[in-house]
Amino acid sequence: MNEGSGGEREGLDAAEALRLILRHTPDPILIKTADNRFVEVNDALLRHFGLSRGRVIGRAESEIEGLDPEEMDRYVSDTERVARGSEPEVVIEPATSPATGERKVFRSVKAPARDKEGRSLVVIVAQDISDLELARERLADREAVLQATLQAVASGTWEFEPLTGSLRNDQAWMEIFGVKPEDHDGTVGTFARLLHPEDQASVMARVNACLHDGVQGYVSEHRMLHADGHVIWVRDSGVVVNRDPDGNALRMVGAVVDITELKTQQAELERRRREAEAAVHAKSRFLANMSHELRTPMNGVLGMLDHLLDTELGAEQRDLARIARTSAEGLLAILNDILDTSKLEAGGVELEAVCVDLDGLLDEVEGMFGNQAREKGLGLRLQRGSSTPRCAMGDPTRLRQVLVNLLGNALKFTSEGFVDLDLEGREGRLEVHVRDTGPGISEEAQARLFERFTQADVSTTRKFGGSGLGLAITRQLVELMGGEIEVNSAVGEGSCFTLRLPLVAASEESLDTAAVPPASVDLPPLRVLLADDVPVNRMVVGRLLERLGHEVVSVENGRQAVEAVTGEAFDLVLMDINMPEMDGVEATAAIRALEGASSRTPIVALTANAMKGDRETYLDAGMDDYVAKPVRRPQLKEAMARALQGRTVRR
Repeated sequence: MNEGSGGEREGLDAAEALRLILRHTPDPILIKTADNRFVEVNDALLRHFGLSRGRVIGRAESEIEGLDPEEMDRYVSDTERVARGSEPEVVIEPATSPATGERKVFRSVKAPARDKEGRSLVVIVAQDISDLELARERLADREAVLQATLQAVASGTWEFEPLTGSLRNDQAWMEIFGVKPEDHDGTVGTFARLLHPEDQASVMARVNACLHDGVQGYVSEHRMLHADGHVIWVRDSGVVVNRDPDGNALRMVGAVVDITELKTQQAELERRRREAEAAVHAKSRFLANMSHELRTPMNGVLGMLDHLLDTELGAEQRDLARIARTSAEGLLAILNDILDTSKLEAGGVELEAVCVDLDGLLDEVEGMFGNQAREKGLGLRLQRGSSTPRCAMGDPTRLRQVLVNLLGNALKFTSEGFVDLDLEGREGRLEVHVRDTGPGISEEAQARLFERFTQADVSTTRKFGGSGLGLAITRQLVELMGGEIEVNSAVGEGSCFTLRLPLVAASEESLDTAAVPPASVDLPPLRVLLADDVPVNRMVVGRLLERLGHEVVSVENGRQAVEAVTGEAFDLVLMDINMPEMDGVEATAAIRALEGASSRTPIVALTANAMKGDRETYLDAGMDDYVAKPVRRPQLKEAMARALQGRTVRR
């Protein structure tokens, strides 16, 4: 796909769609720290082990009761080894459920990764190949039976005298190849005629080694032709039983077994193995494509909002633009968690532990829904109780997402009255209450309310829209944060959703410290070549560079970028990856081939491909650094500074 593909999407939000795919994939996915603590697991893994998320997240294998000790030791060893390495490993390993005792065999891709703070992680995507292993074991058993039968019954025997060329075969041998006694001429010529042409040379080489080179015997699996013309596979074994004084063979005996069925089963196993590997690769490509497709429009959204906030705006307009940017950044944070994975590979969610300004968070959420409440004539009140500290340690993105889901649901289904959100600190817990005067929920509906793809009333889908996934996702996020959620409601009396989360208070001084922006990177005025095939991207990044005081020359593809660098001098090139005619990697290779060692132009990859491993790929291709879309000013300035480090600006 090109960088420019995308556009508006209808229906379910793309980020949520990807999140659901990962949540519902039948293959277990987990992320662990280097010291073997679980950071994230998906539902498939929890179902296999019969565990709840609360019993797994944040714990090591040794802290989870019922795990097989031998399997656990191997998991620990594998995790420590992979975390120290730089490449993914593929292993086949058993896993036993502590709840049911069910044992399955998985093909697991284990890859090293790092979180945004540089801590080592291991991402594991496992595929259940129990059926394949069972088939493999059955094949092994069948092969053992066939070998035993060959030894015990000597089915399909032959006897060969090299000096006379005489070949004698029993009735079983005749039946295997469909040869009638009258068609057998009693010489080795019969055997030679039945050999498959493509295997003839290798088989005869083994036989001749026994006849003339002192080799005692041979075993060969090869193809032969049945008398009716179809191909059969055989296991043919022979041994020299007499030699002359010069070591030449005088007599050989052997046996042959038809293994066509065994070979057919082996071919089927190989086909299924390739299909399984293709499925793993397909997931990796899917995640990479989704990353590209989602980040490309997000680059335009966030970039234009940043430019808008840099213009002269009224107070209300500025507030609206800030709220829009906050919402877009919240979506981007979710995309990063889902899409930022290695080799496959698949996305884990790691909670932040930073100082959260609860008042500021409530203001943001209220700003998102204030207009909607006013348009419906509803009262909307969000407040922090006096017993609740202003600042608490937690993940602001996840907490914001939960509050947005609950408030959005309440406002959607409430037609008159009010919607309230209260934060209360109680005995080391943060309680969130979202109350509404909506239609209420029956007891029967409450029992399935947090299940996926359900609605309290199916008619609400037609009236209000929605997929029935919001509350299921909310529950998963709350459990991920170590909390719980419940609902109290009655038909006609409104509803109250209550969630309880661990509360660790933080001082306002730590909030102020956390809010201090990093030191800015100072760059001199530069002449920059920007290569990107999407007009919106060129506009966003071009304006950003111009506001930073740089001169910008824009081109639409890699071929034009090579021509521009060849004809003009630039201090730095920002190179998109997916472009028509010539992509960014090809253009970089062409530029490097044309340059001398002393005139290397810094090139920074600018792309929506944000999977783990992409940065290394681009650096190996000759680029100097990497910036993922959506492009943000601090990250862009830092990447440009790194690329220019130690170089003299040409202007």
